[in-house]
Amino acid sequence: MDWYSYLYQYGAWISKPFSDLYYGMGEQAPLIGALLLGIVGAFAPCQLSGNVAAFTVFGKNVVVKGGFRSHVWMFILGKAVVYSALGAIVFSFGEQLSTQAIPLFQWARKLLAPMFILIGLFLIGWIKPPILHTHSFEEKIKRFSERFEGKTQSFWLGVAFSLGFCPTMFWLYFGLAMPLMFTSSFGPIIPTVFALGTALPLLIVLLLLAVASDSPSLMKKTRKWGTATQKLAGIVFVLLGISDFMAFW
Repeated sequence: MDWYSYLYQYGAWISKPFSDLYYGMGEQAPLIGALLLGIVGAFAPCQLSGNVAAFTVFGKNVVVKGGFRSHVWMFILGKAVVYSALGAIVFSFGEQLSTQAIPLFQWARKLLAPMFILIGLFLIGWIKPPILHTHSFEEKIKRFSERFEGKTQSFWLGVAFSLGFCPTMFWLYFGLAMPLMFTSSFGPIIPTVFALGTALPLLIVLLLLAVASDSPSLMKKTRKWGTATQKLAGIVFVLLGISDFMAFW
């Protein structure tokens, strides 16, 4: 069994109750159906690694800064923008566009693997951007990066992970969610509800983590772990990159 098949079977096992619920009532209640499809999609092989990576980023934010809510909602907004844009394109040009877009999404998904590894090595401290050799350049990059810190970074993280489609996710969105959009009076908001569903498992875990972080004594201890948390996050990203190479290359 190859690595992709293993990830597929693992995700299918976790998402089966939501899949069964969708086929039981989703078509009669389009918004619930879109939400359930999104939850099932969260456990697709291409989304599993993205959600783990997002958890690593936001989990570190909770440990170090003690807050994450606005970042998570910006992450969800990034996903919603992508799925809504795709829905609008399909609605405008017809369902045959879905098949023509498959190669684009496959390559977008493959590009996440080297990106994960580079981010991981940077967080660990093994590589540094080569352009930061001069003080002036460093100051310019620092000022530029400050424009994209926090919420904006979270938004683009949601955008990037939403572009990584695999066959399972492609079928869930274009094969099942899009027909709901065409046949339901709630059509325009179906993509947004689907995006929320893909992030819902991540949101629940982060909420539990935030509740645990409300203890002042616990947060005082965990903030001391900031450096270790960053290196651990780097290791997770490297492992995700290796996993994606095994699954999608």
